Amino acid sequence: MTFPYPKNLDTWQTAYTRNEAYRDSDTYTAAFLLPVGFGLIVVLIYSLIYLLRIDGKYSNFMWGMIALTILIVLVSLIATILIGAFRYASRFFSEFYIPPEDINPSQIINFRLFGLLRPLPPPLNVMTQTMYIIAKDGELEKKDKWTAWMACHLGGPLTLIVFDGCALYLERGGRFSRVVGPGEKAPFLELYETIKYVVDLRPKVKMDNISAWTKDGISITLTIRIECRI
Repeated sequence: MTFPYPKNLDTWQTAYTRNEAYRDSDTYTAAFLLPVGFGLIVVLIYSLIYLLRIDGKYSNFMWGMIALTILIVLVSLIATILIGAFRYASRFFSEFYIPPEDINPSQIINFRLFGLLRPLPPPLNVMTQTMYIIAKDGELEKKDKWTAWMACHLGGPLTLIVFDGCALYLERGGRFSRVVGPGEKAPFLELYETIKYVVDLRPKVKMDNISAWTKDGISITLTIRIECRI
């Protein structure tokens, strides 16, 4: 777990914060994009230097064009490798997890690889809203959406909007992580936390008929009514 287990149970709701989610997302994205970007920038700078130093000598222009050609070939090669890698990852994802047919593996891989986009200032902030899922009436809303499927099988990062009378039992690596519920601050699902159970905390009434015998040997049928609450 990227965050320590809180000693105070009252702080479990926000043990993993939105800012920590953005920080971790930046780390994952940088680890993927920085090496690729650094190589492209080096070749681009090399090309521009030779193109801007044309002083009538054919050699400078020739080397500049060679460098520019290398840049184009390098970009094309990287794009081809990335496209092939994403296709292979999507195929492996589908064969390993066997998600529902309406779940797009590429969408989940892109989200977990490139992570969260930091919010932009208004009114552009609507373009970078944090992905979220809603727990209400003892179940997840829109369970057929890829965000809900990802939260139950892979993890976050996702905002958890939990309504009153509901709680979420979270696990990490198949072991208990924490329990979150409604509150002033919405909990945030960590990258490797998953939603194991959605618990309905509202009072429930159950009724059933049972057959019994009295001590005098008379068969009777009783209607049992049980009212319970977790």
